[in-house]
Amino acid sequence: MTELALHLHGLRESARLDTSEKGRSYVVSAENGAYIRLSATAYQLLLWIDQGLTAEEICWRLNETRGNTRSPFSFTDVEARCEQIVARVNSLALAQPRSASAGFTFRVRLLRSSTVRDITRLLTPLFGPWGVAMLVAAIVAGATRASTYNIRAADVPVHLVPTVSLALLSLFVHEFGHATACARFGARPHEIGFGIYLLYPAFYSDVSDAWFLTRWQRVVVDLGGIYFQAVAAAVFVGIYELTGWQPLRASLFLIVGSFVFTINPFFKFDGYWIISDALGVTNLRDQWRTLAAVGRDRLRSRQVRDLPWPKPIVGAVVLCSIFSCILWTRFVINIVPMLIASVHGYTVDAARIALMLRHSRQALTIRVMAGFALRTYVLACALRIGWQCTRTGWTWCRRTYQRRCVGPLKDSAIKEIASEPHPAAR
Repeated sequence: MTELALHLHGLRESARLDTSEKGRSYVVSAENGAYIRLSATAYQLLLWIDQGLTAEEICWRLNETRGNTRSPFSFTDVEARCEQIVARVNSLALAQPRSASAGFTFRVRLLRSSTVRDITRLLTPLFGPWGVAMLVAAIVAGATRASTYNIRAADVPVHLVPTVSLALLSLFVHEFGHATACARFGARPHEIGFGIYLLYPAFYSDVSDAWFLTRWQRVVVDLGGIYFQAVAAAVFVGIYELTGWQPLRASLFLIVGSFVFTINPFFKFDGYWIISDALGVTNLRDQWRTLAAVGRDRLRSRQVRDLPWPKPIVGAVVLCSIFSCILWTRFVINIVPMLIASVHGYTVDAARIALMLRHSRQALTIRVMAGFALRTYVLACALRIGWQCTRTGWTWCRRTYQRRCVGPLKDSAIKEIASEPHPAAR
């Protein structure tokens, strides 16, 4: 990472972004917590702008770099492009402060950044060769022993509170796995907290500085959570062998379930980030738009833009996009009836509770109140998801209208800026 003098734009540090794309790109962190991806040309333009060069000087330098083999840039094009880049960067870097827990309905910080860094500094040897060898051996031994247990879902309610508490403890350890891997490679982990992601309670760990790492270092950061949680499960197995305390054994059912849920690549859980970083494709979930644009151009016999990735990566992105669209469609189809039923049930429960309060408060049992609280939670999450979808759709329509009315930028060498944080927020 290198320090930048881009104080006018609220930017702090930059590094070359390691991706599978053919062209070079850079990532820049902003003071508000945003991580902005720049093409090589856009990055160079920002450096020249920050150095105080005029549009004429920038135009001259660009044409000097371009050589005499291609048509030169015009001063008007360069000036307009510089204004667009500065405006776009300012909109990202000077916006309302954001965190890697963006997308959560509710979130609360459990450990501040300084505390997380102090703890992970002590845990980084666990990602060294000897630490990994010993802990992997412990995981294998624990998994082998646990495979002999006859664990059933019915075991969980028997000791519900301690069992769920142990599972939550393993999820908390999971987030330290991401943060420790981030610190192991020299990036800075940030806060750890708890929130509601979509409809699901989840811990999160802000490891957005992982964007400054190489692709495969980012993959290790993505796998670090499962690694630490598997270690916690192995510890539970060992303690159970010594004490015979049943909640330790029952918690393994929930931990295995969380593994399956976490490696789901179609929500932004660990599985998504593992695939995205291994392929070297940023904003993987949104690349279907790029593929759809290429397909549309082919059908209309227009000039087809070159995709930025090698052919094997293109094939993988196509498969990921197809499966993601199918599963998101199924998710929406399944969840809409559930939400409609929840809204109907919410009104019925609200009316019933109102009658109970009016006539007989003794009829208000814990079960009735818990059911009403659960429906309230589901309804609040549904309203927030609906609002996010509406806002996203409106933004897409507005940008599409602007592109059609204003027209595409003439200089394709200066690429559009993209931004996406890299949280281990599951």
